[in-house]
Amino acid sequence: MLQLITLLGVGLYFVLLYFRYRSQSKQQPRRNILETLMTAKVLLIALAVWLMVSFKLQHTLAKLDGTHSEPQLLERIASFFSRL
Repeated sequence: MLQLITLLGVGLYFVLLYFRYRSQSKQQPRRNILETLMTAKVLLIALAVWLMVSFKLQHTLAKLDGTHSEPQLLERIASFFSRL
């Protein structure tokens, strides 16, 4: 489960990124499609790593507490990609 402080931090981060994007001058050359795709790929990889670490920590804590349950679909997908 995500904590409220984590959601607030992520929300604040994206708001700051949005305002930074809006404050850029319009005279700069546009980014080409390759740069945009590279940025999207980096963000997807970061999201996948975050999910893998989060699920691994959840299962480790559940095993320590003795309340281990069957993994959900998203957890199975993340664990599959972590094994690659």
